[in-house]
Order: sequence, then C-alpha cells, then structure tokens
Amino acid sequence: MSERKYPVSRKKEYEFRIEKLAFGGAGVTRVDNYVIFVKGAVPGDVVRARITKRKSAYAEARLLDVLQPSELRQAPPCRYFPWCGGCTWQQLSYNDQLRFKQEIVREAFSHLAGFEDPPVRPIIAAEEPLGYRNKMEFSFSDRRWLLPDELGTQHDDRDFALGLHVPGTFDKIIHVAECLLQPALANRVLTLVASSARENGLQPYGIRSHEGFLRFLIIRTSRYN
Repeated sequence: MSERKYPVSRKKEYEFRIEKLAFGGAGVTRVDNYVIFVKGAVPGDVVRARITKRKSAYAEARLLDVLQPSELRQAPPCRYFPWCGGCTWQQLSYNDQLRFKQEIVREAFSHLAGFEDPPVRPIIAAEEPLGYRNKMEFSFSDRRWLLPDELGTQHDDRDFALGLHVPGTFDKIIHVAECLLQPALANRVLTLVASSARENGLQPYGIRSHEGFLRFLIIRTSRYN
C-alpha cells in the first residue's frame, strides 16, 4: 500500500472519538474503515493521539490527551494507574469492564469463528474485584522510575525501588507501596521487606550494572487456613 492510501501518517497527531474496546484493552476508532487502536482510551472519549505504528490493516496510537472524557470514565482506584503495568481498565467501573469483555467474546465468535449470533452468556462477576490475587511478583531496582507527579521533587531513595514494571519496559521499576490486586496482609509484607532492605543496606539488583543482592520478591497468600 502506498503512502497516499493510508488515512493516517506515522508520528502525526489526530483527534479521534473512541467507539469500542478491543481484546487487550485498547480503545478502537476508525478512519475510512481503517482501524486505529489507542491504549488507555475508553468508548465515548474524544482524544488527541499520535500514530506510533502503522500496518496495512490497522494502526496504533499513543494517547496524548483526553479532550472530552466519556461518561463511562471514572477515577482509577489505584494511584499508580496507568503507569504501572498491572492493570488495564481501572478507568472503567467493574460492571462496565464485564460488559465490554462480554462484547469482545461475542465479536470473536462472530468475526473470527463465523457465528451469526453467538449465544454468549453474561460473565459471572468476581466476588472481590480487588484484593483477589494470592500471588504477586515484584522487582527490585537501583534506579527508581519516578511518576509524573514526583518529577522535580526531592527523593533521597532514587537508588531503591521495589515494585512493578512500566508497561513495555524491562528496566523501569515503579516503587509500589501497595498493590490493590493483592490482600492487605500481602501489602504489609511488601512494605516490611522494602523498609527492612533499606535499613539493613541490602543493595537492589541493577539491570544495567548487573550488581546487587535483591532482585525479586514473590508474595503468596493463603486465603483458606
């Protein structure tokens, strides 16, 4: 396909209205029937986004700004969202998450498997949408990745982080004081390990220097004692 046949160009910014959600969590819009995926956007959003990847059948765009937020958009319960890679849809209520997941399943049976009207039953909701995970793995780092609201502030512990990766990176670790996916007891363990490591001078592993003592922390929680 030649350059002039694409409705969008790489590295250029556009204004889109998001129509639906795709498998994997990205918002979906179309320009002249050409599909564009925008991570972090939700149906009903009007966004400004920059094209980062372009293929023959679709393009991917980076969300730059939400110009008009959808009525479905909510404040995420986690302070690390969306910088942490642990969650994708915290800007949606749990009921809306279930509804869109059901539509994704229906569309997969319809478009990929060829069913005209697949009988997809409603998704059975989890009893606890947060705090349900009994295992979490955290990474140590000697280079703490600062959140946008931390930039320009004084941090004496920038050489220590215990937390989760920024999506799509191997060397950027967000220091996490608590993760809402795991129970409160596991978060107490997470905080205790971080404070004990610093108090005792245990060096976190450096992904670039290949030096350090602590690399991973795995926390398992038993819910049935």
